[in-house]
Amino acid sequence: MSTLSISLSEPVHKFVEKQVASGCYRTVSDYVQALIQEAQSRKAQEELEVLLLNGLDNGEPIEATPEFWQDFREQVNERHNPKTQAKIPLVALLDEWDVEDATEDPEELARREQERETLKQNLNANRCATGERLLFPYEN
Repeated sequence: MSTLSISLSEPVHKFVEKQVASGCYRTVSDYVQALIQEAQSRKAQEELEVLLLNGLDNGEPIEATPEFWQDFREQVNERHNPKTQAKIPLVALLDEWDVEDATEDPEELARREQERETLKQNLNANRCATGERLLFPYEN
């Protein structure tokens, strides 16, 4: 993590300190990071709205029947189903290594699975912190 120094007017500085003292944030850094993440979310929402409006302005209108929505939901579910997604190169590499180092030892298999899950969680956490889309959508 990198460090950034900022200058604040006295009233703004007191306001920030008050926010941290309220208990919602552990540190000033946490508060500023939350503000930045909120700004990133707003920006993403604005960009999505522009895309949606552009979509409304282009192409032929489609009647949104119950069948349309059912097909649409199925397409979205299929697109976001981890079993049908193209493999991420890192995951493909891990799969190759599993084949090369094949074992039937239940403890070793459990250890490998735990390591893979930890890797996925860490990669997702890093991408979440930077506002990027998750590589491994949460599975139910």
